[in-house]
Amino acid sequence: MHNEKDPNNPNAQSQPAVRDDTIGFVGYALYICAPFTGGLTAIAAVILAYVQRENGDSILRSHWTNMIRIFWTSFIVFLGVLAIWIAWLGLYGASFVGSSQHETAQTPDMGSMMMLIATGSLITLSWTIWIIIRCTIGIINLNQKRAMGDPPNLLTGR
Repeated sequence: MHNEKDPNNPNAQSQPAVRDDTIGFVGYALYICAPFTGGLTAIAAVILAYVQRENGDSILRSHWTNMIRIFWTSFIVFLGVLAIWIAWLGLYGASFVGSSQHETAQTPDMGSMMMLIATGSLITLSWTIWIIIRCTIGIINLNQKRAMGDPPNLLTGR
């Protein structure tokens, strides 16, 4: 498609090269890929959402807002998981450094280390599932021309 009117048909409406809701579908797809790309596609999706935020009707704007909220919620979760992994590395690294210097360093409690690993992994898995659910609902709503909730439910966005 092109952006110009057909000169042979003066009643023809100009069509954009890419519809706004198509860009919305791309944004949600980028978020669904985010857990598997280390979050890189989420950065692309939030940039897309910020650029498009004022475009489209109120329904589409609710989806851009939803995508921005998904990003910032995910960022907070990322910081929490990062803190857990840093704590784990602190425990593990302290035992590694102590044993390499042939000192009698205290070995960290294996239970604590395993609890940190399990907690970080569970949060990461839950976040991945949340992203997929939230974006799938967003895609369904966008396809049915329905707005996201305002304010959205944390789990579903409705």
